[in-house]
Amino acid sequence: VSMFDMQMRPSSTNPGRTYKFYTGKAIFEFGDGLSYTTFDYSWSNDSLVSKFSIESLMKNNYNEKNVVGHPYRVNITNTGMVAGDDVVLAYVIPQQKTFNDQTPPLKKLFGFERVHLNVHESTEVFFPFNMQSLLTVAHDGSKWLEPGFYKILIGKQHIHTIHLQGKPTRWS
Repeated sequence: VSMFDMQMRPSSTNPGRTYKFYTGKAIFEFGDGLSYTTFDYSWSNDSLVSKFSIESLMKNNYNEKNVVGHPYRVNITNTGMVAGDDVVLAYVIPQQKTFNDQTPPLKKLFGFERVHLNVHESTEVFFPFNMQSLLTVAHDGSKWLEPGFYKILIGKQHIHTIHLQGKPTRWS
């Protein structure tokens, strides 16, 4: 493949240029690491699903950096027998079917926080979620908000779903 071919998504003639679209089984997932201790995550919000209208998000003049909903608050507890560090990773999993046949990334990292915890110590971390994390980028570089369900993961735990309602809308 030529180094000047910047096609990010794989095709029948090109393996692609990024891990984001890899569908095979990974030996180690992004963020997997070894530790001498264990950590437990818990989410402090009761709501499992948030609904937003694409039309109302557009009317309210949100920009890519505006926070959507409330920040995700996650409690981390060191449940092991020694002190240790953990990097808490926050992902969004976009729906895999798009209106314009784009192939979105399997998941996107939207936040991370490194914490050091002593034995049985807990702390809370906050992850703001902004519009940029919901956008799909088309082949021509245009950005779109698409209706559907977007899963939020903290580490490997599915904690929340964002339901966008409405018509696919170009983000300007």
